[in-house]
Amino acid sequence: MRAFDPEQSRGRLNVVRFGLLAWALVLAGRLVQLQVVRYDRIKAEVDEQNQNKREIPARRGTIFDRRGRILARSLPVQSVFLSPSAKDTPDIQKRVVGELAGILALSREERSKIAARIDKGDRFIWIKRKVDEAAARAVAELRLPGVFMQEETTRFYPQGRLAAHVLGFVDIDEKGRSGVESAFHGELAGRPGRSLILRDARRRAYHLEVLERAVPGRDLELTIDETIQYHARQALARSVALRGASWGTVIVAHPGTGEILALASIPDFDPRQTAHPAEQELNRAIAVQFDPGSTFKIVTAAAALENDVVRANERFDCSRGAVALAGNFVRDHKPLGLLSFADVFSQSSNVGMIQVGTRLSRDEFYDAVKAFGFGAKTGIELPGEINGTAHPPSSWAANDQAYQAIGYGLSVTALQILQAVNAVANDGVLVPPRIVRDADRPAAAGARAVLQTPVARRIKELMRRVVDSGTGHLAAIPGYPVAGKTGTTQKLDPALRRYTSLRHVASFAGFIDTRPAAFSVIVVLDDPSGDDYYGGQVAAPVFREIARQVLRHFRIPPAPVPAPVLTADLAAGGRR
Repeated sequence: MRAFDPEQSRGRLNVVRFGLLAWALVLAGRLVQLQVVRYDRIKAEVDEQNQNKREIPARRGTIFDRRGRILARSLPVQSVFLSPSAKDTPDIQKRVVGELAGILALSREERSKIAARIDKGDRFIWIKRKVDEAAARAVAELRLPGVFMQEETTRFYPQGRLAAHVLGFVDIDEKGRSGVESAFHGELAGRPGRSLILRDARRRAYHLEVLERAVPGRDLELTIDETIQYHARQALARSVALRGASWGTVIVAHPGTGEILALASIPDFDPRQTAHPAEQELNRAIAVQFDPGSTFKIVTAAAALENDVVRANERFDCSRGAVALAGNFVRDHKPLGLLSFADVFSQSSNVGMIQVGTRLSRDEFYDAVKAFGFGAKTGIELPGEINGTAHPPSSWAANDQAYQAIGYGLSVTALQILQAVNAVANDGVLVPPRIVRDADRPAAAGARAVLQTPVARRIKELMRRVVDSGTGHLAAIPGYPVAGKTGTTQKLDPALRRYTSLRHVASFAGFIDTRPAAFSVIVVLDDPSGDDYYGGQVAAPVFREIARQVLRHFRIPPAPVPAPVLTADLAAGGRR
């Protein structure tokens, strides 16, 4: 038996102690490395594995018409996504997607994109966003691994195409892409919130924790009247189809406030879809320019009266039916003989109006053009508005003023013409147009006088005469004082670089001449086919159809018809 050796035992104990100390130092070093040196990176990796931060979309504001009827709103809807656990292999995930393909009507392209993200190892993959209620219920019943649903909202336009170019549309993320949806996106969108998706160590559990609540967007009230918008669009669509026009646009407004009651363009689009051909999205009321033709004679006549270069009883020789301008002939539709100033206007004589317009100095004429707002945006709260063109006198050729006097050589939008007509209807005060009602903005903000009141009222008389006995007689409505102006413009042939008699823009702009003017309307048809292409033939009847509906909607009664005066023939004992 060996004797106990204290020295040897002490040595062994020291070895054990040293080993434990070394192990403790290694462990401490590892802990320092994990908890101090690499803490931030490791924490980020753990968070990435077990957490997934997502944005909570805010409820988008509702858009109403002037009477409180809903034109656009956001509704709750479910979106389906894949958030696989650690044991869900790519093959399992793809098999799950395959089971959902039929229910969610996934296209081959959609399935291919999802598979690519699965192969990349993405931890959050949208399978289908904004599905209908039946599909969402079917997905929930399957209880597939890693498949979850999140509530979002989808934009709903209850009236479909009705006010497409006013409202615009949104994309899948409800970002405004055109119309007021785009112009007021910041206010409508609100502020999104934030959520956190939590999982356990095996990434099996699913829990959604709200970190910051979303702030809903602001509601908007438009100046549009849904009923008037409906009648205006219907009348325009019928006319474009009947006349074979390439496009058409119509605007109804209130001259005293500048409020737009209806605005429609054909072709249009369905805002419930998130993609449309550019041809359909184009808002031709504000984004297409054309030579105004005879509707611009309102400006020429107003400038002549304002600058006192024409007398009311003066006559103009229009008997030749044409006038030569540097070798080119500008014609009337027929020789009209000697015409008074009023008849020059009501019969829309180019020959007579050139004589009137060229009496003005260049600066006098140009000042009138700019005063009415041509060559500048009206400022309506819609994206895509263009300036039109109104070049300064310094760039004019010898006969440019003569051409501009009858509406050639400058370009305008339909809204600019209606703005000028509104100024006449409003006794010479121009009120910029508006599409959104705002309690903080006065109804007639930005109003300015562009004509003396007596001059404006004289132009009204001339416009009444156009409808009563001139080129706009098809706009007449029995019992109502209609004032207006026709326009027929030859279009510029880009290949030949000259105007062609084969293609035209037909228009009519007018108002019901009450005090104050109840409403105004402009109708523009591009390239109507057939023998009837004059503004008085194709645009004036559309004005009449829309105006009748608006009169009925506003319950504006016709003027009373004077009772017939009966006289008695006492000698004969009878009546005549």
